[in-house]
Amino acid sequence: MQESPSVSQAPSVKSDSERRRSPRYPIQLQAILELPDSTDKLPCVVLNLSRQGMFLKLSSPSQASVNSKLTVVIAIDREAVHRLPAELVRTTDIGIGVKFDYPLPLALFEALLAKNLPLRQPQFPDSSQLSEFVLNQGKTIFKATVSNFLPNLERHFLRAAETAKSNAEQTALFEVNHVLQRQQAQLNSELENCFLRKAQAYFSPDIRPEQSKPTAHRLSLLDQSDFEDWLNLTETATRIEVAYQDKLQPLRYLFTMACRHGSDSIPPPIFPIAQYECLRTALDQVGVKDVQARKIVYLAFAEALYPNVQIMLAQFEQRYQIDLIFLTAASSRISCPAQPMRRSLNPLTMWLTP
Repeated sequence: MQESPSVSQAPSVKSDSERRRSPRYPIQLQAILELPDSTDKLPCVVLNLSRQGMFLKLSSPSQASVNSKLTVVIAIDREAVHRLPAELVRTTDIGIGVKFDYPLPLALFEALLAKNLPLRQPQFPDSSQLSEFVLNQGKTIFKATVSNFLPNLERHFLRAAETAKSNAEQTALFEVNHVLQRQQAQLNSELENCFLRKAQAYFSPDIRPEQSKPTAHRLSLLDQSDFEDWLNLTETATRIEVAYQDKLQPLRYLFTMACRHGSDSIPPPIFPIAQYECLRTALDQVGVKDVQARKIVYLAFAEALYPNVQIMLAQFEQRYQIDLIFLTAASSRISCPAQPMRRSLNPLTMWLTP
């Protein structure tokens, strides 16, 4: 009969790392933690990873308890966002350890390790920092958009006049173009002033969510021309926002949370729809009333605005060291005004025609 092992022969107690079924690797990746029974989304950093689980450093304390079910949202790139169901198995002063409900597929595990980049500590801006960004980088980019837009207006009107259905329509387009060329200085001034007014209103400490409804949505349906004009404006602006929605959605979430507006509040001044509202106001000031002519102006503005939205987003990410794509889950409570469109190499070519 085999002897029972003596005390000296007893097997040693294995450490946590020895008990793991797969090795963990140090890594630094941004992620989002979704807690059970809560709409809160917590930004976090993955500090180590195995196919069975990970350790997450949290930017704020978690109220979840051991054995709680949760979800980790992590992205390889903007086209591959993964939601990993997991269980909380331990907590520390700086974060939590989680075990995945199912082992990571090897391909995903290797892709996450390959994405291990130097950690960039995100800085979530407050209201004053966002205001400073809007009034500096945002204003500069908006002025660049206007400077590129105004000189090209005539080209758009001449192209539209070539395809006019009648001499009267062609003449009307030439007349509007003449007005706009003559009033360029006033148009430029009104656009810049409107941008500043919107920025002041957005960051005003006195604004309340119920006061912050977009004025464009208050149009009377009895005024058919106004409604058609608003529809043209909204459609054109929305197409730009849809093209960049993977970053504009989380950016709007950051603005909404920092400035404590309602989810249906006025858009931040650096958003396309807000800048189109400035354009609409400016056209009213210079006396351009024709709906079709205004539609041409909206399309011309889109050509100038589209690339500058990308520049604005890149500057924001660089300024605050935030990868906006990782905050998509956190912004899910703010809906995008339209469904994603299929992209071509140049999304503008799909719709930027009179």
